[in-house]
Amino acid sequence: MNTKLLGSSLIISGTALGAGMLAIPMVLAQFGLWYGALLMIFICFGTTYAALLLLEATIKSGGGLGLNSIARKTLGKGGQLVSNALLYALLICLLMAYILGAADLVNQLAQKFGVDLTNYQSQIGFTLLSGIVIAAGTGVIDKLNRALFFIMIASLSATLLFLLPDFSSNNLARVINDDHFALIKTSAVLFTSFGFMVVIPSLVSYNKEATDKQLRNMVIVGSLIPLACYLCWLFAVIGNLNPEQLVAL
Repeated sequence: MNTKLLGSSLIISGTALGAGMLAIPMVLAQFGLWYGALLMIFICFGTTYAALLLLEATIKSGGGLGLNSIARKTLGKGGQLVSNALLYALLICLLMAYILGAADLVNQLAQKFGVDLTNYQSQIGFTLLSGIVIAAGTGVIDKLNRALFFIMIASLSATLLFLLPDFSSNNLARVINDDHFALIKTSAVLFTSFGFMVVIPSLVSYNKEATDKQLRNMVIVGSLIPLACYLCWLFAVIGNLNPEQLVAL
C-alpha cells in the first residue's frame, strides 16, 4: 500500500475516530467488556461490509460521483430518496457530535490565550475553519489528517500507559447491567462511531490509479484501525473503574 492509499485509510479511520472515544465507554462499560466488545466488533464488520458494497457501486459507476448520483444510477429514483434520507440522518448525527465536541476544545484553547468565546462562536468558528480545509481539497485533507491522526494515536498510547498502574483485571468480568435489550439500544452510538462510509466516493476519485484490490484493502485497513483503538480504550476504561463508577456512567 503506497503512502497515498495509506493516507486514504487514515482518512477513513479519522472519520470514525472522534466523539466515540467518549461515548463508547459511557454506554458500553456498564455491560462489561465481553458483551460490549462483541457488539462493537459485530457493528464494525457490518459497517465495513456496507462500505465495501458502496466501494463496489462507486467503482462500477465509473468513480468521480457523489453518493446521490451513485444511488440514482444503481438503485433508481426510489432508492436515491431512501439512501439520501439515511445519509443525511447519519451526516447530521456526525456533524452534531464533531461540532459540539470540537467547539468545546476551541473554547478551552481560546481561553488559554485570554479570549472568551461563547459556545455559538466556538461552534461557528470551528465550522468555518473546517469548511476552509475541506474546500482546499482531498490532498490537503490527506496531509493534515496524517499529522493529526498520529498525534491522536500518540495521545491515546500515552493515556493507556498512564492508566496502566491502576488497572485491575477483576473489573473485566464484572457486569453491572445485564439487560441485553438495553445493550442493543446502544447500537445507534456505535453505528455513528463507525460512520466512515460517506468518504468512500471521494477517496475512490482521489486514488484513480489504484486497483480494485488496493481500494478494498484501503477500506479494510481504515475500518480496523478505529476498531482496535476503541477496543483498547474500552478495555482500559473498564479495567480502571470499579462497579460503582460504572453505574455512575
